[in-house]
Amino acid sequence: MSRKIAFGIAAVLVLLATCGAPPPRDPAGPEPPPQAHHAQVTAHPDDDLLFMNPDLAEGLRSGRPTTGIYLTAGEAAVPDQAGYSAARQEGTRAAYAQMVRKPNEWLRGTMPVGHGRLAEVDTLRADPDVRLVFLNLPEDANPQQGRHALSRLRHDPALTVTTTVPAGAAVPHPQLFDRRAVVESITALLDAFQPTVVRLQDDQPDRRYQSNWIGVHNHPDHVAGAALAKEALAAHRPRAFSPMVLTYRDYNVADTPSALSDEDKGMTREAFAAYAAHDVLAKGGIYRSWSDNSAYRWPRGGRWAARGEDGVVRAFSVRAHGLARWTRTPQGVWNGPELMPLPEPLRPHVTLLGGEREQPVLVAQSEDGARIVVLRQKRSGIWPRRWEVVDAPGAADPVQNGLPATTVDSDGRIVLAVKNAAGGVSIRRELSSASQRWQPWSDLGGTGVQDGVSIVPGGGGVVHVFATTREQVLHWEVPRTGDARAEAVPIGPARPAGAPVTERARDGLIRLLVRTDRGGELVERTLTPQGWRDGPVSSPGTGGIGDPVAAGPGSHGVADLVRVARDGAGNVHVADRAGAGWVDVGGSVTDHPAAIVEPNGDITLVGLGFDGGLVVNTGAQGPGGLRFAGWRPGWSRPRFRLRGRTDRRSGSAGRCRRIRASDTTPMDVHTRIVDAAIQRMATAGYEGLSISSVARLSGLSRPTIYAHFGTLDQLAAEALEAAAVQVISRVIERAREEASSAADYVVEVMVAARSEFRSSPALAPIAFPQHGTILFDGNAVGPGALELSRSFLLPLLEFQPELEDELEEIAETCLRWLVSLVQFESERSRSDSKLRAYLHRHLVPGLGVTS
Repeated sequence: MSRKIAFGIAAVLVLLATCGAPPPRDPAGPEPPPQAHHAQVTAHPDDDLLFMNPDLAEGLRSGRPTTGIYLTAGEAAVPDQAGYSAARQEGTRAAYAQMVRKPNEWLRGTMPVGHGRLAEVDTLRADPDVRLVFLNLPEDANPQQGRHALSRLRHDPALTVTTTVPAGAAVPHPQLFDRRAVVESITALLDAFQPTVVRLQDDQPDRRYQSNWIGVHNHPDHVAGAALAKEALAAHRPRAFSPMVLTYRDYNVADTPSALSDEDKGMTREAFAAYAAHDVLAKGGIYRSWSDNSAYRWPRGGRWAARGEDGVVRAFSVRAHGLARWTRTPQGVWNGPELMPLPEPLRPHVTLLGGEREQPVLVAQSEDGARIVVLRQKRSGIWPRRWEVVDAPGAADPVQNGLPATTVDSDGRIVLAVKNAAGGVSIRRELSSASQRWQPWSDLGGTGVQDGVSIVPGGGGVVHVFATTREQVLHWEVPRTGDARAEAVPIGPARPAGAPVTERARDGLIRLLVRTDRGGELVERTLTPQGWRDGPVSSPGTGGIGDPVAAGPGSHGVADLVRVARDGAGNVHVADRAGAGWVDVGGSVTDHPAAIVEPNGDITLVGLGFDGGLVVNTGAQGPGGLRFAGWRPGWSRPRFRLRGRTDRRSGSAGRCRRIRASDTTPMDVHTRIVDAAIQRMATAGYEGLSISSVARLSGLSRPTIYAHFGTLDQLAAEALEAAAVQVISRVIERAREEASSAADYVVEVMVAARSEFRSSPALAPIAFPQHGTILFDGNAVGPGALELSRSFLLPLLEFQPELEDELEEIAETCLRWLVSLVQFESERSRSDSKLRAYLHRHLVPGLGVTS
């Protein structure tokens, strides 16, 4: 295709991307990626100090904006409720000032939260990015409101409660709240502060502990507050990407061994001491048992990213509004994030089976614990919309089912293992590698098993399952058929204080890693076919919350096993030998990172930054071990590839420039340049595009632009691809919202695409079959047009996968119909509703799509 034709396509894509879209942004450039911002929604003024540290303190000391949102006044059943609640809030201010190491001086004000209601907002004078918000709802023990006010409010939409007014409060009068007002107020705060990470309390507590809290096994306000906050998160409108959600255990951390380091414990104790100086009731050893332990309720685990047999790296993250997905092509091009819809709310732990299967498989769990859901990628690379449902082990309270561990056995079958609601372990396998049918659950037994089991395949269909109790590590060697008996695995004098982590090392033997209650030290054992080899090998812990991640080094790796851990500040540490020292590779990541083994033996660490974005760091093998290049963004704008494009410098056909995994340029500057180029071409056409015009619109210098793009041609190519994605995304989004079948989807794509063409009179001429337009190259349909049409129709395979081999023909047919619909007006198809009926009568029957 000639350069004129290629850029004719490009110009139209720019117009399509800008017509009907929001007005161009200010010439100073688009908004940068979201700034990392933490928000914790807790029931009482001390809950975040006790249960969310050291994460909370480390984030504050790292300078990340942080907002604490407190639902109740925490007034308890004391005579002077106004004075006591004011003291608790003063204690919170003192603790935050201590954690951030600033003077305890605050600006106290209010902000509206809807329908005339106000929340108190306190801002640290020396650091305005630190805020505390108080709604002052009645606490559970307040007898004046009738006990359990927040719990009753959660379940009774008609109930109204009155806020407590602390002494000296910025909101000096009581306010009325019902359930809807509470949710709307939390939503308003989230909308105002736009957090990228939201911390919540545990609304699904382990019922084996804290039996003194009858019926809830946790403070009732913790449970009710977390449930209401989740509802508010679902209604929250993020301006950037959907936030991450971290859930922390509450009172029951006192019932389990602690993996916190002495340093982490000291940090939490200091913060709580600053609070307790103002709270006359915060006394006794129970507070130390809470402050000295911290754990995620549903940790993400380290298998949320993996390389497939096709060489593509995929990563998934459960967010407040869906499932975020990133991909990296075999050539190193990162794309994403894309937010995929979910069939129902999920727990954040997902497992991606990559190279173990011909096609990737994603395994997750419903939020209520009753279902394990499976998503299998199609041969076309499409992830279907419908998840396969696998019932979890039966239980009267399925919430008590633990997170699923997943592997593929030597027969190619997916195997699931979970801590069941009774406190034992259950296992389930596919009937065959080609089947989507499952054997019944098998109960392996066990008692007192903690959340988080691990599973690794052996030979001959055997799988090895590992779990921890509060006293020991358990191991089952489960044959292809038949039962297995648990054995205790000695780990020395310490108790396990985390979930077991297992992986095959370079020598093919199974390594078991587990954190212990001796300051979070890491104990490692090796399992051979003859049994456990030697004794436990210990390594110092890295601190922080969460278990390590292990990755086999692959056939070209030099390490015996790659061990990855995260400290309290979010820095990542790597060790390549048992008992060896940790290497701090920096970074600021939340929860568990993942490790990808590259074909050449390099290791790429994948993490989620505190701003919600994907970050990566590749370690190359060298004489001294792995040497990491540094963390960089693991994403770029999604791409639509224009084939046959001509390179202006050489006149030879070439491909559009892409950001590769080795690029280290700041993405906010890169994005400003690309958006400015799109804006310029939308108003002046391709011929009006120049480096000078882009510099003027972006507010950047010419050398800065040339540092990101070697030539104007490269800049134009990337801008045109980005514009094309906007068009495709709008059409697909609109079609998906309206369609419930394959036929509906085709029709809705046609309606939406015609609407794009009609959004500006300037677009009409491109549909006529003249030489050099977007749709035709001479008298033939151009390859660029077919690729565009195919991109619109790819989601059709989610409804009817068997159409994959016919997609090209369907795309060309739809393209020709679209040309006719744009070129010729008819009363039968003038309105969208008439067009839908017309297409269902005449186009759909010829395509073979189902209604």
